[in-house]
Amino acid sequence: MQDSAPSAEHSQERALRRVTMLRDAAPAELAALLRNARWRDAAMGELILDFGDPSDEVFFVVAGCVQVLLRTAEGKEFLFGEIREGGCFGEIAAIDGQARSANVTSRAATRLCIVSGATFLAVVLASPALCLALLRMMSGRLRENGERLLEIATLPVRQRLAATLLRLARPRAGGTGEMVLSPPPTHQTLAVLIGARREAITREMAGMAEAGLVETTRRAIIIRRADLLRQRPDRPGSRRLRGDAGSS
Repeated sequence: MQDSAPSAEHSQERALRRVTMLRDAAPAELAALLRNARWRDAAMGELILDFGDPSDEVFFVVAGCVQVLLRTAEGKEFLFGEIREGGCFGEIAAIDGQARSANVTSRAATRLCIVSGATFLAVVLASPALCLALLRMMSGRLRENGERLLEIATLPVRQRLAATLLRLARPRAGGTGEMVLSPPPTHQTLAVLIGARREAITREMAGMAEAGLVETTRRAIIIRRADLLRQRPDRPGSRRLRGDAGSS
């Protein structure tokens, strides 16, 4: 029984190291975050944050996936996308103190580590390495949004879809060269993300499957040939696809 507390603390520290920006954090920095942290398990479809919420907490996704819907000052809504295991959200409210501009809902069974905005800022501002990690995460999101806007403005549906699948997917375990999206986004979600109709997504996904580029199951979208999907032109002379939204 005496070992239960240290074991729990070690388990929580391991969980936090799944978060990309905390991967290289010092043990003392993780301990400071965990000191007043709370943990939450959210079922699929559960509301985690809503528009106008005055809280300033920061959420680390240690397992699962959430969907983020943004709302402009004019009331228009925009599907930002998904934040999966290793990501975090809520840091903007911690930084600027404003009410939430996003609705966050779990896309699968999700485990979250939640810390107050004050704790988050105190730990990050005391560590140049964590400050840099936060800046890299936020600049990566800016680059990705810029890529998405450029794709919507300039590329045909098939290339926009391919670029989005590559951006969202992760390498599949086993070193096969395949990539996987799990849980799989719906065709409607993909349509909103790339500014297309759901019917167009269904048609293009069927074409990619027929060509052996992707496979869709109930649990995942598997990208069988990421190399070909990156290079696949919609028509002669179209540009190569890029799956890395963070490249210059």
